[in-house]
Amino acid sequence: MFRRYVGFIILVAALVVAATPSFASANGLRKGRNSSTASGPALTGVVSAASYTVTGSGFTPGETVVLNIGEANGCCNALNIVADSSGGFSHSRALVGPGTYTVKAAELIRGQWQFVAQWSFDAY
Repeated sequence: MFRRYVGFIILVAALVVAATPSFASANGLRKGRNSSTASGPALTGVVSAASYTVTGSGFTPGETVVLNIGEANGCCNALNIVADSSGGFSHSRALVGPGTYTVKAAELIRGQWQFVAQWSFDAY
């Protein structure tokens, strides 16, 4: 039973990675639908002694945004966030240690997930 559960978790994780954009994308950041205007997708953030908060703006209200988070320990996470009625969102996480953190946001543009905004910082 335990082996089936572990196998299922690995399968789900592989599907999530395959369905979301990757940090290894050769395309880097792409211009989103509005990225050339002041109201285009953007990420900003605040860092405290133990955590950080990334804030997104300029997304379509109700849109699912994929966040790829690269943490200082080399780990990465992908998660979906739905933009609120003003096209924004906020997400907080604990710092895992000193190093560089990078958050990339992707949105679905013409049927393809594309990175449209990035925010990074160094934690000490």
